[in-house]
Amino acid sequence: MTDDSTQADGRHRMAGRRGALTWAVGLAALTAGLLWVFARWPELDLAATAAFFTPGQGFAWARVPQLVEMRQDIWDIALVPLAVALVAGLAGLVLRRGRVMGVATRLWGFVVLLYLLGPGLLVNALLKAHWGRARPETVAEFGGSARFTPPHLPADQCLSNCSFVSGEAAAVAALAISVHLVLRDALPDERAVRRIIDLCLAFLVVAGAGLRVAFGRHFLSDVTLAAVLTALVAAILWAILRPAGQGGHGGARRR
Repeated sequence: MTDDSTQADGRHRMAGRRGALTWAVGLAALTAGLLWVFARWPELDLAATAAFFTPGQGFAWARVPQLVEMRQDIWDIALVPLAVALVAGLAGLVLRRGRVMGVATRLWGFVVLLYLLGPGLLVNALLKAHWGRARPETVAEFGGSARFTPPHLPADQCLSNCSFVSGEAAAVAALAISVHLVLRDALPDERAVRRIIDLCLAFLVVAGAGLRVAFGRHFLSDVTLAAVLTALVAAILWAILRPAGQGGHGGARRR
Protein backbone atom coordinates (compact mmCIF):
# COMPACT_ATOMS: atom_id res chain seq x y z
CA MET A 1 0.00 0.00 0.00
CA THR A 2 1.10 3.60 -0.52
CA ASP A 3 1.96 5.89 2.39
CA ASP A 4 -1.36 7.71 1.96
CA SER A 5 -3.37 4.48 2.07
CA THR A 6 -1.35 3.27 5.06
CA GLN A 7 -2.09 6.48 6.93
CA ALA A 8 -5.77 6.26 5.95
CA ASP A 9 -5.92 2.67 7.16
CA GLY A 10 -4.34 3.74 10.45
CA ARG A 11 -6.94 6.48 10.90
CA HIS A 12 -9.76 4.03 10.17
CA ARG A 13 -8.32 1.60 12.70
CA MET A 14 -8.22 4.28 15.39
CA ALA A 15 -11.75 5.41 14.58
CA GLY A 16 -12.96 1.82 14.67
CA ARG A 17 -11.22 1.22 18.01
CA ARG A 18 -12.80 4.32 19.55
CA GLY A 19 -16.18 3.25 18.22
CA ALA A 20 -15.76 -0.24 19.67
CA LEU A 21 -14.80 1.18 23.06
CA THR A 22 -17.89 3.39 22.98
CA TRP A 23 -20.01 0.32 22.24
CA ALA A 24 -18.28 -1.59 25.05
CA VAL A 25 -19.05 1.13 27.59
CA GLY A 26 -22.65 1.34 26.41
CA LEU A 27 -23.12 -2.44 26.55
CA ALA A 28 -21.55 -2.61 30.01
CA ALA A 29 -24.02 0.06 31.15
CA LEU A 30 -26.87 -1.86 29.51
CA THR A 31 -25.81 -5.04 31.33
CA ALA A 32 -25.83 -3.23 34.65
CA GLY A 33 -29.19 -1.66 33.82
CA LEU A 34 -30.77 -4.99 32.90
CA LEU A 35 -29.50 -6.60 36.09
CA TRP A 36 -31.02 -3.75 38.08
CA VAL A 37 -34.36 -4.06 36.28
CA PHE A 38 -34.63 -7.81 36.80
CA ALA A 39 -33.49 -7.44 40.42
CA ARG A 40 -36.00 -4.66 41.07
CA TRP A 41 -38.86 -6.48 39.32
CA PRO A 42 -38.18 -10.24 39.47
CA GLU A 43 -41.81 -10.82 38.51
CA LEU A 44 -40.80 -9.97 34.92
CA ASP A 45 -38.98 -13.29 34.70
CA LEU A 46 -41.84 -15.17 36.31
CA ALA A 47 -44.49 -13.52 34.12
CA ALA A 48 -42.62 -14.23 30.88
CA THR A 49 -42.25 -17.90 31.81
CA ALA A 50 -45.82 -18.17 33.09
CA ALA A 51 -47.11 -17.12 29.67
CA PHE A 52 -45.99 -20.51 28.35
CA PHE A 53 -46.84 -22.65 31.39
CA THR A 54 -50.09 -24.46 32.10
CA PRO A 55 -50.55 -25.98 35.59
CA GLY A 56 -50.80 -29.73 35.35
CA GLN A 57 -49.54 -29.73 31.77
CA GLY A 58 -46.22 -27.94 31.96
CA PHE A 59 -44.67 -26.20 28.98
CA ALA A 60 -46.75 -27.23 25.98
CA TRP A 61 -44.47 -25.60 23.41
CA ALA A 62 -41.65 -27.93 24.43
CA ARG A 63 -43.74 -30.87 23.17
CA VAL A 64 -44.44 -29.47 19.69
CA PRO A 65 -42.20 -31.47 17.30
CA GLN A 66 -41.89 -28.64 14.76
CA LEU A 67 -40.73 -26.19 17.43
CA VAL A 68 -38.30 -28.71 18.90
CA GLU A 69 -36.85 -29.26 15.44
CA MET A 70 -36.69 -25.51 14.84
CA ARG A 71 -34.77 -25.03 18.09
CA GLN A 72 -32.29 -27.74 17.07
CA ASP A 73 -31.87 -26.21 13.61
CA ILE A 74 -31.12 -22.78 15.10
CA TRP A 75 -28.55 -24.33 17.42
CA ASP A 76 -26.87 -26.15 14.53
CA ILE A 77 -26.82 -22.98 12.40
CA ALA A 78 -25.34 -21.00 15.30
CA LEU A 79 -22.21 -23.16 15.23
CA VAL A 80 -21.57 -22.80 11.49
CA PRO A 81 -19.61 -19.49 11.67
CA LEU A 82 -17.26 -21.00 14.23
CA ALA A 83 -16.51 -24.01 12.02
CA VAL A 84 -16.01 -21.85 8.92
CA ALA A 85 -13.84 -19.35 10.79
CA LEU A 86 -11.62 -22.10 12.19
CA VAL A 87 -10.95 -23.54 8.73
CA ALA A 88 -10.57 -20.16 7.00
CA GLY A 89 -8.44 -18.68 9.76
CA LEU A 90 -6.06 -21.65 9.79
CA ALA A 91 -5.86 -21.55 5.99
CA GLY A 92 -4.95 -17.88 6.11
CA LEU A 93 -2.21 -18.50 8.66
CA VAL A 94 -0.75 -21.51 6.87
CA LEU A 95 -0.87 -19.88 3.44
CA ARG A 96 0.12 -16.48 4.86
CA ARG A 97 -2.76 -14.78 3.11
CA GLY A 98 -4.34 -11.57 4.32
CA ARG A 99 -7.76 -12.61 3.04
CA VAL A 100 -9.50 -15.97 2.72
CA MET A 101 -12.83 -16.32 0.87
CA GLY A 102 -12.84 -12.56 0.47
CA VAL A 103 -12.66 -11.91 4.21
CA ALA A 104 -9.70 -10.63 6.26
CA THR A 105 -7.88 -13.45 8.02
CA ARG A 106 -7.81 -11.36 11.20
CA LEU A 107 -11.59 -11.18 11.06
CA TRP A 108 -11.84 -14.97 10.90
CA GLY A 109 -9.65 -15.02 14.00
CA PHE A 110 -11.96 -12.52 15.66
CA VAL A 111 -14.94 -14.82 15.03
CA VAL A 112 -13.14 -17.79 16.60
CA LEU A 113 -12.17 -15.76 19.67
CA LEU A 114 -15.69 -14.37 20.02
CA TYR A 115 -17.16 -17.87 20.22
CA LEU A 116 -14.44 -19.15 22.53
CA LEU A 117 -14.47 -16.23 24.95
CA GLY A 118 -18.20 -15.39 24.80
CA PRO A 119 -20.42 -18.50 24.62
CA GLY A 120 -17.49 -20.74 25.55
CA LEU A 121 -15.59 -19.21 28.48
CA LEU A 122 -17.82 -16.48 29.94
CA VAL A 123 -21.20 -18.15 29.47
CA ASN A 124 -20.64 -21.90 29.79
CA ALA A 125 -17.39 -22.26 31.74
CA LEU A 126 -17.95 -19.41 34.21
CA LEU A 127 -21.58 -18.33 34.61
CA LYS A 128 -23.57 -21.49 33.82
CA ALA A 129 -21.14 -23.68 35.74
CA HIS A 130 -20.95 -21.57 38.90
CA TRP A 131 -23.93 -19.19 39.21
CA GLY A 132 -26.30 -21.89 40.49
CA ARG A 133 -29.57 -20.45 39.18
CA ALA A 134 -32.29 -23.09 38.72
CA ARG A 135 -34.01 -23.45 35.38
CA PRO A 136 -37.66 -22.35 35.16
CA GLU A 137 -38.98 -25.90 34.77
CA THR A 138 -37.35 -26.87 38.08
CA VAL A 139 -38.53 -24.01 40.34
CA ALA A 140 -41.54 -24.30 42.65
CA GLU A 141 -43.61 -21.75 40.73
CA PHE A 142 -43.64 -24.08 37.71
CA GLY A 143 -43.99 -27.47 39.32
CA GLY A 144 -40.43 -28.10 40.50
CA SER A 145 -38.79 -28.09 43.91
CA ALA A 146 -36.00 -25.52 43.48
CA ARG A 147 -36.19 -21.92 44.67
CA PHE A 148 -36.49 -19.06 42.18
CA THR A 149 -33.63 -16.59 42.43
CA PRO A 150 -33.05 -13.30 40.58
CA PRO A 151 -30.21 -13.17 38.05
CA HIS A 152 -27.94 -10.76 39.92
CA LEU A 153 -27.40 -13.10 42.89
CA PRO A 154 -25.34 -16.32 42.80
CA ALA A 155 -27.40 -19.22 44.14
CA ASP A 156 -27.14 -22.85 45.21
CA GLN A 157 -30.24 -24.19 43.43
CA CYS A 158 -28.40 -25.88 40.55
CA LEU A 159 -25.14 -27.82 40.44
CA SER A 160 -24.19 -27.70 36.73
CA ASN A 161 -25.43 -26.52 33.33
CA CYS A 162 -27.63 -24.02 35.10
CA SER A 163 -30.03 -21.37 33.87
CA PHE A 164 -27.94 -18.18 34.06
CA VAL A 165 -27.11 -17.34 31.34
CA SER A 166 -28.35 -19.07 28.20
CA GLY A 167 -25.63 -20.79 26.17
CA GLU A 168 -27.84 -21.08 23.11
CA ALA A 169 -28.88 -17.42 23.20
CA ALA A 170 -25.21 -16.48 23.47
CA ALA A 171 -24.30 -18.70 20.52
CA VAL A 172 -27.06 -17.25 18.33
CA ALA A 173 -25.93 -13.74 19.27
CA ALA A 174 -22.38 -14.70 18.28
CA LEU A 175 -23.76 -16.02 14.99
CA ALA A 176 -25.54 -12.73 14.24
CA ILE A 177 -22.53 -10.59 15.12
CA SER A 178 -20.11 -12.77 13.16
CA VAL A 179 -22.19 -13.01 9.99
CA HIS A 180 -22.92 -9.27 10.04
CA LEU A 181 -19.24 -8.39 10.28
CA VAL A 182 -18.09 -10.98 7.75
CA LEU A 183 -20.62 -9.82 5.17
CA ARG A 184 -19.75 -6.17 5.82
CA ASP A 185 -16.14 -7.04 5.04
CA ALA A 186 -16.83 -9.30 2.05
CA LEU A 187 -19.72 -7.33 0.52
CA PRO A 188 -19.17 -3.67 1.46
CA ASP A 189 -21.23 -2.36 -1.46
CA GLU A 190 -24.20 -4.74 -1.11
CA ARG A 191 -26.05 -2.85 1.59
CA ALA A 192 -29.52 -3.97 0.51
CA VAL A 193 -28.49 -7.62 0.62
CA ARG A 194 -26.86 -7.16 3.99
CA ARG A 195 -29.97 -5.49 5.41
CA ILE A 196 -32.10 -8.46 4.39
CA ILE A 197 -29.63 -10.88 5.95
CA ASP A 198 -29.48 -8.75 9.10
CA LEU A 199 -33.26 -9.06 9.41
CA CYS A 200 -32.96 -12.84 9.09
CA LEU A 201 -30.25 -12.83 11.75
CA ALA A 202 -32.44 -10.76 14.07
CA PHE A 203 -35.23 -13.30 13.60
CA LEU A 204 -32.88 -16.15 14.52
CA VAL A 205 -31.77 -14.35 17.68
CA VAL A 206 -35.33 -13.63 18.80
CA ALA A 207 -36.59 -17.10 17.83
CA GLY A 208 -33.68 -18.91 19.41
CA ALA A 209 -33.93 -16.97 22.66
CA GLY A 210 -37.72 -17.04 22.69
CA LEU A 211 -37.92 -20.80 22.31
CA ARG A 212 -35.64 -21.28 25.31
CA VAL A 213 -38.11 -19.26 27.39
CA ALA A 214 -41.14 -20.99 25.87
CA PHE A 215 -39.66 -24.42 26.61
CA GLY A 216 -39.12 -23.55 30.28
CA ARG A 217 -35.37 -23.90 29.94
CA HIS A 218 -34.41 -20.28 30.59
CA PHE A 219 -35.83 -17.12 32.08
CA LEU A 220 -36.20 -13.92 30.08
CA SER A 221 -33.23 -12.40 31.90
CA ASP A 222 -31.07 -15.43 31.02
CA VAL A 223 -31.51 -15.03 27.28
CA THR A 224 -31.44 -11.23 27.26
CA LEU A 225 -28.25 -10.95 29.27
CA ALA A 226 -26.63 -13.77 27.29
CA ALA A 227 -27.03 -11.78 24.08
CA VAL A 228 -25.87 -8.50 25.64
CA LEU A 229 -22.84 -10.08 27.29
CA THR A 230 -21.84 -11.71 24.01
CA ALA A 231 -22.10 -8.34 22.28
CA LEU A 232 -19.98 -6.82 25.05
CA VAL A 233 -17.28 -9.45 24.51
CA ALA A 234 -17.41 -8.69 20.77
CA ALA A 235 -16.97 -4.95 21.34
CA ILE A 236 -13.99 -5.48 23.65
CA LEU A 237 -12.38 -7.91 21.21
CA TRP A 238 -12.97 -5.48 18.34
CA ALA A 239 -11.27 -2.68 20.24
CA ILE A 240 -8.27 -4.91 20.93
CA LEU A 241 -7.90 -6.69 17.58
CA ARG A 242 -9.49 -4.25 15.12
CA PRO A 243 -9.57 -6.75 12.21
CA ALA A 244 -8.28 -5.20 8.99
CA GLY A 245 -10.11 -4.46 5.79
CA GLN A 246 -13.58 -3.61 7.04
CA GLY A 247 -15.47 -2.42 4.01
CA GLY A 248 -18.18 -0.90 6.16
CA HIS A 249 -15.63 1.57 7.55
CA GLY A 250 -13.88 2.21 4.28
CA GLY A 251 -10.75 0.39 5.41
CA ALA A 252 -8.06 0.11 2.76
CA ARG A 253 -7.63 -3.38 1.32
CA ARG A 254 -4.40 -4.94 0.18
CA ARG A 255 -4.29 -5.55 -3.51
